[in-house]
Amino acid sequence: MSEQRDNEAAVIYEANQQHTAAVQEIRERLVKMCGGHMHRFVRVQTIDGHVYEGMILHVDRHILYLQCTIQDPRFYNSRFNAILPLVLFELLVITLLM
Repeated sequence: MSEQRDNEAAVIYEANQQHTAAVQEIRERLVKMCGGHMHRFVRVQTIDGHVYEGMILHVDRHILYLQCTIQDPRFYNSRFNAILPLVLFELLVITLLM
């Protein structure tokens, strides 16, 4: 078994500086945009293809909090309000619903 000191730890991933700067710029733009649409109904699509509809309740530097009605097909007439925390840099599309 080899001994490694903390300062000699092998780096297995390091984000590209250009990628990091782009993510930070997008995050700041989304915070401003979502803050201007608080308590409005939106449709949100993530980069993984998940789609949610609901009202923007809060946004901070990392997360959009979306209040939405969830329907669970396992239960008859099941609807309940949930607050979904969505990571800002995983969002692909935000559409304002009228």
